[in-house]
Amino acid sequence: MPLYSQSQFASPSLGTAKFDGDIRVLLGRSFWPIPGYGTAEFGYRRRGGFADQLIYSAEIGGTFTNRVDAQIRVSGENSRIDPSLVVINPANPNFGDQDFMNLGGGLAIKADKISFTFDLIHTIAGRNTAKGTYLGAGVSHAW
Repeated sequence: MPLYSQSQFASPSLGTAKFDGDIRVLLGRSFWPIPGYGTAEFGYRRRGGFADQLIYSAEIGGTFTNRVDAQIRVSGENSRIDPSLVVINPANPNFGDQDFMNLGGGLAIKADKISFTFDLIHTIAGRNTAKGTYLGAGVSHAW
C-alpha cells in the first residue's frame, strides 16, 4: 500500500503510488517418514500502473543429515499484457512489464544453534528483466 504520492522526478521511481495486491493458493505436503516435503503456489497479482501478473512456484526439499537441509525451487511471474503493447521509458529503465522464470537451490548447514545458508538462483527465461545467476548467503541463530 503506497504511503506517498508519485514523483516523476525520483530516480529510480518509488512506484506508481497505486494499490497492488495478490491472492495465492498454496499447497504443501510432507513425505514423512522420508524427511522431505514439497510445496506449490499459484496466484494472481493485481497491479496499479503496470500489467497484472500470474505468480507461481514449486519447491522440493528435505533434511539429509541432522546438520544439512537442501531444496530445489522453480518460481516465476508472467505479465498479463501483450508484449507489443509494453512501452519502456528510457528515462526510467525500471518501468515496464516483465516475465521471468528462476531455477534455484538452497543449502542450510547447521552447527549447534547457528545455521549457514546458501542459495543459488539462475534466471532461465525472461522478458524485460535482468538475466543472470545470483548467490545469496546468510547466517541465523536460534535462541
